[in-house]
Amino acid sequence: MLRQYLVKFSRAIKLSPKKSAKIYIGWANVSEELNDYPNRLIKLKRALAINPRQHKYIQCVVDCLKHLNKHEEALMYTKKKLELDPCRIPFHKDLLQALQAQSEDFESHYEAFLSLHPENRTNSEFYFAKARAFIELNEYPSALESYKKTVELYPDNYEFHFNYGLALYHEECFEEALSEFEQLLELTPQIEMHIIILLLLLIAWETSLKQLRNWSIL
Repeated sequence: MLRQYLVKFSRAIKLSPKKSAKIYIGWANVSEELNDYPNRLIKLKRALAINPRQHKYIQCVVDCLKHLNKHEEALMYTKKKLELDPCRIPFHKDLLQALQAQSEDFESHYEAFLSLHPENRTNSEFYFAKARAFIELNEYPSALESYKKTVELYPDNYEFHFNYGLALYHEECFEEALSEFEQLLELTPQIEMHIIILLLLLIAWETSLKQLRNWSIL
């Protein structure tokens, strides 16, 4: 029954070329039901060739490539999603997870990406999305470098300072975190001022405890 639909898809593409991307996706889905992943990949790539900026199509290609154990090619398509929108946190997270799975170095791949797309070197939102993705993957040390870049590029953004301060606090860099939150007092909207003050007090308390622990060791 499913194979009969494949013939109908072929006819539909000839009759409606403008809708052929969606038809190829439907064809690819039928191929998946038939457990024919090589053919599914072909149809997905044809849909993507028609609509290359559709990130959902790219993700389908990535998933199919993974199923076929073509991980290097899957990584290449994962990077394509980031090229479409370098400020989307999920796209950064997908790339980082793909790199983790292959034990690849994060920064070398990002440097290669920036070499191809140098406009992002001065894009604070790019670094913020990258930092948030690192946080979601529990990679706090790597997130610190990206957060630091955001505040360097956009020093008047209180959200960047706030997140950088929280990441510093998480890594027990209390003095640096205290400095970030002190800067926030001039940038933060009045309604959030009490949160910053509480954080300042908490960091000051943690710093005191850390000093006491160091003295007790001595």
